[in-house]
Amino acid sequence: MLMTQSISRGEPAKKPDRKFSNTFTTLTFATLIIIAGTTHAADRVVIHFADIGSITSWHAESSEELFVENTSNQWYRITFLPPCQQLPFAIGIAFEPDNLGNIDKDSSIVVEGERCYFKSIEETVAPVSKKAAEE
Repeated sequence: MLMTQSISRGEPAKKPDRKFSNTFTTLTFATLIIIAGTTHAADRVVIHFADIGSITSWHAESSEELFVENTSNQWYRITFLPPCQQLPFAIGIAFEPDNLGNIDKDSSIVVEGERCYFKSIEETVAPVSKKAAEE
């Protein structure tokens, strides 16, 4: 059933419902915020299932830089703030994943009793040692 509004001459037109207008504006704004948040979340780099062996290899380039490889042969570059002093001399490291077993920029590692917090994590290609590059 199609509903129409008839207006007779001499009757003022109804003003738009202000409550509806405010609600519509609020919903539109909320939708834009959700879309912007989703886009930002999509850029977040995560190494999944680190707690069950998805990290197969790692290479410490310095106290500020660590490269890790997952089971899909994807390499990641992790930086630390402050620098992880024991990292260049480590023979083993322990990753501290989140409750889902994932590693992201909010994660950390433990090296010789020193907890080292990530500054950033990004996908990269296999590392080339600075020493090898100099030769």
